[in-house]
Amino acid sequence: MTRGFAPIGMECDHGHLVVEGTVPRQLNGTFYRIGPNPQFPPRGTYNPLNGDGMVHAFRVSEGRVAYRNRWVRTEQWKIEHA
Repeated sequence: MTRGFAPIGMECDHGHLVVEGTVPRQLNGTFYRIGPNPQFPPRGTYNPLNGDGMVHAFRVSEGRVAYRNRWVRTEQWKIEHA
């Protein structure tokens, strides 16, 4: 699990990301990415179908980009964080 597939170990909010170049001011909306993001190191071989899910959101508005992510609050996740 490296580079773009490496897990993110925390939930975070970034109000204004540094952007290389410019974002057209007419481009507004949210890009969502949903996929696997294990909270803990895998036992044995990593399988992306086992483990936790995470929702990533990139919000584009008025030439700026913001980012936030959250783990999917499954029943197993709730037990692990009780």
